[in-house]
Formats: sequence, C-alpha cells, structure tokens
Amino acid sequence: MFLRRMSLRLCIAWLLLSVAVGAANGSDVGLSWKNYCVGQDGHTSNLTWICNSNANTSLCMTCSFTLDADMPDFTGVSITMVGNSEAATLPDWWELGDDEASCRRGLLTLSADGSGIADGSVCMDPWPAGGYGTGALGPYTADGDRALVSATWTLGNPVALEATQEYFALQFRISAARTVGDCAGCAVPMAWGINRLLAISATSELELQPCVNAGAACITWQSSSLPCSCPGPARNATWGLVKSLYR
Repeated sequence: MFLRRMSLRLCIAWLLLSVAVGAANGSDVGLSWKNYCVGQDGHTSNLTWICNSNANTSLCMTCSFTLDADMPDFTGVSITMVGNSEAATLPDWWELGDDEASCRRGLLTLSADGSGIADGSVCMDPWPAGGYGTGALGPYTADGDRALVSATWTLGNPVALEATQEYFALQFRISAARTVGDCAGCAVPMAWGINRLLAISATSELELQPCVNAGAACITWQSSSLPCSCPGPARNATWGLVKSLYR
C-alpha cells in the first residue's frame, strides 16, 4: 500500500513538473547584439571590439520575444537583464549606474524604437510610431562581478500580438564614451542574459523565464565563456517599475 501511494505521488509530481516545464518553454525570449532580433539573418550572440574609440554605435543589446498563444490586448513589457564579468569585480567600463562614483555614469540608455531593427517582416515592432509609449530604465546595480538592470515600457492603448511571431521588445544602448583613456576594463569578457521578461496585457501578465530554456537569451562580450546568470527571483523589481509608471 505504501509503495502504491508513493508511486501515485511520484506520478502526480512528475505530471505537475511536466506541465510547469511545458508552460515555461511554451514562449521564447531572444537577445542579440546590434539592431537584430535572434530570428533574423545577421543576429550576433558574441561581440568583440578592440576598445580603441569613444564612438561605436553597435553596442546595443536587442531583446525580443515570441508567445505561444495570441495576446489580443498587449500593453507592455518589463525586462530584467543580468551581466556577469570574468573579472573578480565589475570593471570600471561596465560601471553604468547613476551613482556619482560610476566611471561611465548615465551611458546606458533605453529605446523602444524598433524602426531601425533589420528586416521588420521577421521581427515585428509592437510599439506604434517608433517607440510611442511610456517607459523607464530601472536602477543599474553592481554586486561583485555582476550587474543587474531592469526596464519597462507600456502602451496606453492595447495592441494585438500573434502567437509564434517574433516581436521586438526593448533595446539597451551602451555608449562608447569614456572608453579611451578614462574607464578601464572594456576588453574584459562579459556575459549578459535576459533573466526574466514579463509580457503584460490589459488583464494579466505572462512571465517568461529564459533561464529555463537558456540559449537565445544569452549573449557574450569579448568572447566570454561564462553562462547566463539566474540569481533568483527578479519579478518584484520589474513589476514594481511597471506600477510606478501609473502613480
């Protein structure tokens, strides 16, 4: 009897786990360097640069997503990005926060303008009129060899998204300013990944966890061998940023 009960419990647990994993893997999240979504020819998962200039416009991380079901009332996204350096502490070049001591303070910006994304027929832009909407870049924080930043963008009027279509989400743009002669560490390898992406509708939100099916949601800088980081729950920070836009 005990064995039968244990077998039944194991079967139920296995079924619940299967359902949970299926739900997590049903949608997809992508990350690429430059102006490309991961489904487009030309997308780049690794970017190398000799760090010899204070002007380089290709230093942008483009986020995208695909849903497994139609979302007829899409209103926005919230994204948490996590970076991991191969140095013991985050290099000065990656100190992009608002703190006065940050070597490259304010040189990370957010864009919802998908008009420059190559081949829009493959990766559609859900934001009307070149990024119309309301958004914010959350605090950029550093902890040892890691960096974390969140961002949110929302629409006042919902738009309809279709299942299996890749959509541009947001772009994190890194300025090359203060690279030469100012902030060291540009050549240090780094790995970046989307830790979580929240697709928001008028009535609910769908939390996508790319660390469950990591791969397309990971990019590397200077050919880093590090994997994406999954340092634990990040939803509260991103959802709090969403709600703050309506206060």
